[in-house]
Amino acid sequence: MKATLAAVLMMLGTRIWAADLTHLMREALEFHPSVISARQQQAAAEQDTANARWQYFPTPAVSVQQGNQGATAAYDSKLRTISVQQPIWTGGRLQAQVNRALSNQLVSAAALEDVRQDLALRVLTGWSSVQSALHKLKAHEKSLETHNKLLKQVVRRQEEGASAESDVLLARARLESVRADKNSSSMQLVMALEQLSQLTGRKVLATEVILEKLTSVPDEFAVDEWVNKALDRSPDIARAQARVQAQASEVDIAKAAFWPEVFGRLEKKHGDVNTFRTTFYIGMEASLGAGLSKQTAAAAAQSRLEALQSEWQLQRLTVTEQVRSDYVQWISSVQRSTMLEAAFIASENVAESWSRQFLSGRKSWQEVMNAAREQAQNEAQWGDVQAQAITLGKRLVIYADGVDEFMSAAATKGH
Repeated sequence: MKATLAAVLMMLGTRIWAADLTHLMREALEFHPSVISARQQQAAAEQDTANARWQYFPTPAVSVQQGNQGATAAYDSKLRTISVQQPIWTGGRLQAQVNRALSNQLVSAAALEDVRQDLALRVLTGWSSVQSALHKLKAHEKSLETHNKLLKQVVRRQEEGASAESDVLLARARLESVRADKNSSSMQLVMALEQLSQLTGRKVLATEVILEKLTSVPDEFAVDEWVNKALDRSPDIARAQARVQAQASEVDIAKAAFWPEVFGRLEKKHGDVNTFRTTFYIGMEASLGAGLSKQTAAAAAQSRLEALQSEWQLQRLTVTEQVRSDYVQWISSVQRSTMLEAAFIASENVAESWSRQFLSGRKSWQEVMNAAREQAQNEAQWGDVQAQAITLGKRLVIYADGVDEFMSAAATKGH
C-alpha cells in the first residue's frame, strides 16, 4: 500500500481532466454484460420492425386434403390447394403494428442509453470513492509523518526531563489514531478499486486514477439551463415517451379490430372434378369477438395509454428533482471546499506556530497535538469534499450532455 500511495503522490502535480475516468467508462461500456444485453434487445426490436413491415406482403399457403371417396368418385381422393392472399384494407391495423414496432425500437434504444448512463454513473461513483480515499491517504500520510516527528521530539524531551510521561503517552495514542485513520482510508481505496474492477472486467490499480483538483465554480443562476438540457437528454424520459407512442399504436390496433378486413385471394386447386381450377376473388373477414370483448379491450388499451402518459410526466418531475438536488449539492460542496481549504491553510499555520510557542513555553503539549490533529482532519475533509464537488459537477454534465459527449469533451480537455 505504501508503494502504491507513493506512486500516486508523485503524480499530484499532474492535471488531466478525467482522462483516466473516461478510459474506465469506455471499458465498462464496451464489455459490461448489461450493455451487451441491451444491445441485443435493440437488435431484436429492429427485427420486430422488419417483421411488421413484411405483413403488407402477400401470404402464400399450401394445403393437401385426403378423403375416402370410393372407386366411383368424380374427383381424386387428394385435394391440393395453392393460394396467395394479399391484404387490401385492414382498418389501419397493419400501419398501427408498424408504428408499434417502431416505437418499441425507440424504447429499446432509450433502454440501451439508460443502461449506458447508469453504468457510467456507477463508474463515476467508484472513481469518486477512489479520489476521496487518495485525498484522505495523502492527508493521513502527512499526518503520520508529523506525529512520528512529534513523538520523537517528546521522547527526547522526556529523556532530558523537560516533558512528562503523560505527554509521551498522548503522542503515542494520537499516532495510533492516525494509523487507524490511514488504515480506514486504505480499505476505502481497496473497496472502491474493487468496484471499478467489477465494472470494467479487469483489475484496476490506484496508479491509474489521477487526483483532480476543483477548478470550476458553478453559476447558481444557471440551474434552469441544466434542467432543460437534462430533460432533453434523459433516456428515462425518452423511454417513457416511446412507451406512450407504442401504447397509442396499441389503441389504434384495438380500434382497427372493429372494422372488417378486405383481401384479395388467388387460389389454384388440383384434384376436383375439373382437375385444375384457378380462382381469384375479393373477400372480407370480420370477427365480432366474444361478447363485448373488443370494446373492453379498446377501453383497457386507452386506460394504459393514459397511465403511461402520467408516467412520462412523473419521469420529467423525477429528472428535474434529481438535477436540481445535484446542483444545490454541487454549489454547497464548492463552497464547503473553499471554506475547508481556508481552514486547512489556517490550521497548518496554527500548527507550525504552536509548535514554536511550545518550545518557548507559551503552549502546552496537548495544544500542539490538538493542532496537528486538526490540521490532518481539515486536509482530509477538504479532499473528501473536493472529490464530492468534482463528482457532482461531472454527474450534471452527464445528465445534460449525455455519456458520449461527456467522454468526448473530457478526452479533448485531457489533451
